[in-house]
Amino acid sequence: MDIASSYRLKSHPFRDSNGRTGRLLMNLLLLKAGFPIVTISNEKRQAYIESLVQARISQDDLTGLLNLVCEAAHESLVETLSVVASAADSRGKGLAFYGEMTAFLELKSAETDSI
Repeated sequence: MDIASSYRLKSHPFRDSNGRTGRLLMNLLLLKAGFPIVTISNEKRQAYIESLVQARISQDDLTGLLNLVCEAAHESLVETLSVVASAADSRGKGLAFYGEMTAFLELKSAETDSI
């Protein structure tokens, strides 16, 4: 996270897309660590910006930013589990698309296991 923070706060050379680039890098690091992709909702945008400003002012205090990212990761995990649970509940209810998707995923999983 320190690398991403330093990149986001110090060295990105472009005037536009700083936030998108920083969040993309943040999500890459989260995925590599086994966490889901997170989104910063519009409701939390101001808190996100304030946490970035605080991190810029005090390079040693990333607490606000880390708390915000952890909360977003938690929300993303809950949402993912909700989707998985509702998909499991849909099994056997005649949803052809769900059946096609689960068959496809099982096939790809078996192919990956055999490699």
